[in-house]
Amino acid sequence: MAIIVSFGLQKGGVGKTTTTGITAFFLAKANRVLAVDLDGQGNLTRMLSGQNKNAFKSTIYEAIKHRNTENCITVLSENLHLLPANDDISRISSLLDQHTDRRLQVLADVLDSARSSYDYILLDLPPALSEQTLIGLTASDYTVTMLQTEPFAYYALEDYLETCQVVQKKYNPNLKLAGILSVLLNSRASLDQSILEKVRADYEDIVFESVIKRKSRIKELAITGVVDKTKADQQALKEYSDFVEELVKRVQKN
Repeated sequence: MAIIVSFGLQKGGVGKTTTTGITAFFLAKANRVLAVDLDGQGNLTRMLSGQNKNAFKSTIYEAIKHRNTENCITVLSENLHLLPANDDISRISSLLDQHTDRRLQVLADVLDSARSSYDYILLDLPPALSEQTLIGLTASDYTVTMLQTEPFAYYALEDYLETCQVVQKKYNPNLKLAGILSVLLNSRASLDQSILEKVRADYEDIVFESVIKRKSRIKELAITGVVDKTKADQQALKEYSDFVEELVKRVQKN
């Protein structure tokens, strides 16, 4: 039975999609993984498939519309599958309005049909507080809070944690915080270091030990897809590999 983990923060450009895609890549080395794109930009879809989002007609919207993932999942490899997104996700509100009794539980119900086929289901949440964010959190067992070490992302951290608390109280009592992951750190910038230190002081062991530093090679993976064939790739991905090991320990422990 799959463990469902979402990646979120109510701010764009903080590495949610990149982290979701790379986490899926590493987990799929030894597990069956379904990556779910909940952002209409379709960046996770492009990163993992190498195709434009408009190439996909069977998407997360279609899965919610038919209340089943059948015929909507794209097989990328034996262990890595994708539930893609494109612009049609903007029409998701009309679908939710048809299910007023379990409006925000719709995605959880849909993923139940696929849960037994995977070890992990990873959800890439959109950068705004939208209905996709709420249905994603309502479907999640765990959420990873992304934190880019810059002021606006730091301010967004508390808002996201409050959103998680509301969802946990009203819709998903089983939702747990897997941890706060610091990403895009500029190790030579004093402001980045001070924000990381403050977050560690405020949230203590909730913060992952792993820290993802800013690397140009990681940006390129969004275009080329995730690979670790060369030594340079392996070095660039080492911090993500460490994070995935830490994440697995945290979610398996509970």
